[in-house]
Amino acid sequence: MASPGNASQSTADGAAEDTAHHHPAHQVTAHEDPAHEDAAEHDDDAVAGDDDAVEGDSDERPAMTTDAGTTALERFITEHLGPRVEELNAIPQAPGHQALLRRELAQRRITVREVSPHNHVLLFGGVVIGGFDRTMTSLVSSNARRVTRNKALTKRHFELQEIPVPAGRTFSEDEITEAAKYLGSLSGPAVLKPASAKPGHGIATHLTSAEELQQAWPEALDARLTGEAPSRKLMVEQFHDGLDLRAFVVGEKLVSAIVRVPLHVVGDGTSEMRTLLQRDAARRQSHGHLAAHTPAVQEEDLAPMGLSLSTVLEPGRVVVLNEAANLRAGGIPVDVTDRIGEELAELAVDALWSIPGLGAAGIDLLVPDLDSAEGAVVLEADISASLVPHHCPAYGSPRNVAGAIADELLMAASR
Repeated sequence: MASPGNASQSTADGAAEDTAHHHPAHQVTAHEDPAHEDAAEHDDDAVAGDDDAVEGDSDERPAMTTDAGTTALERFITEHLGPRVEELNAIPQAPGHQALLRRELAQRRITVREVSPHNHVLLFGGVVIGGFDRTMTSLVSSNARRVTRNKALTKRHFELQEIPVPAGRTFSEDEITEAAKYLGSLSGPAVLKPASAKPGHGIATHLTSAEELQQAWPEALDARLTGEAPSRKLMVEQFHDGLDLRAFVVGEKLVSAIVRVPLHVVGDGTSEMRTLLQRDAARRQSHGHLAAHTPAVQEEDLAPMGLSLSTVLEPGRVVVLNEAANLRAGGIPVDVTDRIGEELAELAVDALWSIPGLGAAGIDLLVPDLDSAEGAVVLEADISASLVPHHCPAYGSPRNVAGAIADELLMAASR
């Protein structure tokens, strides 16, 4: 398991800060697939839950209250997950990314022909209408691929269309002194990340000093070489508190929105940390992907937070155990599509359309409030975004993103 922390600027860059318990800057390294956030989510083979799956403990959680000092993530957990924590969707066998896409293509009589193991063409009525490789379809142009592989270039496209983004600057590898001065000029914690790397790699959050920046710098330098469009630059940005929102936009419509909630526990005033973790692990067994990605939390993971497996948390206290919120890091996707305000939905669509040739992508945002775009910032456009969390959320309704993509491919071919 990645070391515990209490905030991040998305798993593609952040979740939210636990302001009640600050800790040193934390490296986020939980992403794994070179193409995207969760390699396991992309597999064609379905992931089944453990044969020994058991129901989560049905004990009611303590009453939880919020105050002005809590973060957006803590409020979301308290207000939206707490009341329905035992209502986790039962999906023993969850299909992978390509299986979801192929199913929707077949329902529309679109034929898939293999060119190579990772490249396919799509035919409708014997006519080629598009294609896909791994997780990307031909709705993503070569120009869009080039732009989105470089965070700095993507950010510049957003800025040109007046899309709100975190304040920040780029620096070359030998400009750490200048980067430290810039960090000192910011009004709060900073985020360091490579301009181009695998999603989630080399990111350090909550940097507040030159010393922390210096510690994080080498890993960010190494991670930049792993991207498909390597850049020599690093980015230092203002940290923003907010929910880690993935909005999947296809064409002119936000089809699905999920909040990615990192691994966490909520105290009840009587149970030890190990018991809270055991309940969480048991609850996950009914969901194939969550059951397969339940990190083992050890004493050494909790020690930096001043906690142990025998710690009894006070009632209602939220403790975030891992900054990364992708599935493999123990995160859970929560569908919030019906709760997204109109302005926020429009912001996600505008972000997609700010990049020429981009017809479908996961738009990653940090949002203080799901009902409003006020204070929201757009982090990036993920052209390899997995369909799985949208079709198989831990909580909430499944959204047919694969179907929307198939429909858009047909529409694009008819234009």
